[in-house]
Amino acid sequence: MARALRSLRPPRLSAFILAVLAWLPLTFAVWYFAAPLLLWPAVLAMQGVCATAFAYLVRSVEQVGSNVVFTTVLRPGELVVETVWPRAAAGERSAFAELALRAGDFAQAMAAVLLRRDATGGVVSASVAVGAVTDRPTRLHDVEELLVGAGGAEAAAEAGALAARLVDPPGSVHASPRYLRALTGTLVTRAIEEASS
Repeated sequence: MARALRSLRPPRLSAFILAVLAWLPLTFAVWYFAAPLLLWPAVLAMQGVCATAFAYLVRSVEQVGSNVVFTTVLRPGELVVETVWPRAAAGERSAFAELALRAGDFAQAMAAVLLRRDATGGVVSASVAVGAVTDRPTRLHDVEELLVGAGGAEAAAEAGALAARLVDPPGSVHASPRYLRALTGTLVTRAIEEASS
């Protein structure tokens, strides 16, 4: 009976680790060499779909090892070779403000402002947009209405506070929604002050 019970004991941990280490290189090699073969039917399906439904967009679909490479069709006019920006009109000023954790990193929040003033210095039209705190670049029409008729810089703090109330940013590991709202207000205020100077 004791002998039967001993044969039912689970294998020791060291035996399990040795078995795993013995099988790991073999399973990796099988996966490495079988992946292209397993991918081949999917590549054939993609080639068929792209040739029939997306011939205007995809030139070829090729398999290179375990990678799939799509080559697009380039048509005249589809490559951006230049951008043309109009010169600022008389009385028109713009500014952009952003905050990123590191140079070149995605912004935590950003604000762009365009103010057009009349001869007396009053704002006759305003465009205020924010990004990174919304799911897409968003114009803040209520802030723009607040600025029209004002001097610009005088209404900057009030416009920034309104901008902070208008956005509802999701939090992230880097900043809470409350912080991002306050940051948006500050950046809008700074951009308005810069465009007003």
